[in-house]
Amino acid sequence: MNRLRSVLLSALLLSGFFPAVGLGGEGASPIVRRVVVVSIDGLRLDALRPDWMPNLTRVADRGVVAEGARCVVPSRTIPNHISMVTGKFPAAHGFLTNEFEGRYAAGTLFEILAARNRTSGLYVSKMKLALLARPSQVGRYQMALKRDSKPAVEAFRSDMAAGERSRWNFCFIHLGDPDWAGHRHGWMSPQYGLAVQEADRLFGVIWEALEENGLLEKTLLILTADHGGVEKDHGADVPEVRRVPWIALGGGVRRGVLLSDPVGPQDIAPTVLYALGEPVPSDMQGRVIEGVFAPAEAVR
Repeated sequence: MNRLRSVLLSALLLSGFFPAVGLGGEGASPIVRRVVVVSIDGLRLDALRPDWMPNLTRVADRGVVAEGARCVVPSRTIPNHISMVTGKFPAAHGFLTNEFEGRYAAGTLFEILAARNRTSGLYVSKMKLALLARPSQVGRYQMALKRDSKPAVEAFRSDMAAGERSRWNFCFIHLGDPDWAGHRHGWMSPQYGLAVQEADRLFGVIWEALEENGLLEKTLLILTADHGGVEKDHGADVPEVRRVPWIALGGGVRRGVLLSDPVGPQDIAPTVLYALGEPVPSDMQGRVIEGVFAPAEAVR
């Protein structure tokens, strides 16, 4: 039994909460007004432990945890992040390496929502993730110029405190700290643990930005990772690399639920659209994770 399940959710299962996951579909009415996706680069599932991530473990039992979440192969940053925002596997979206190829991804959430007069924000801590969206497709384009996740989170906090920004429908936030430490010092090393703690601190800032500005109740927050890692890399097809966190919190979300069905980055885009009440394109290969949502929830 993995640490996440035993520490966070064993008591919930014993109390009668059971996994439930849907096969997908299109949203008819919006469940929330906005969705925030937080991707913590290189966060292994077993790194999600109370001493390293007190903020996240404190709130995880308020939502839905998908214990069967796994990244796609290639288990690299670019292929997995493109899968998150396109709802497609790498063979379909065409980004198979971890190199910035000088082109933007097509059919992303940013592109789809912009065409439907919805607004988005992109806050990332790796320059190569600029390929997730064209600047014209987002209302805020916060790109780190060095290895530091703090500017992205501080920009998000400032934007959420500004009244006009709270109307944004979709925000994507990328935190790179664990990945940088893993490559330099090794996954699960003491230095990696410190980087995970910093990512958790920044998650706390994100949570507070939503809560303090009265936005949390009408916001779906999904936290996940693009891959884990072993030793100083993450190319191997092993559980330490493939298994990642996938946690849904906030408005319209069921409380204390453990999902056991497989979930992957390709399921994020259709779930985001469903939560916003937007049609899901037929070419998306991921599915709506309907088990995230409480019955008959709709934004008021």
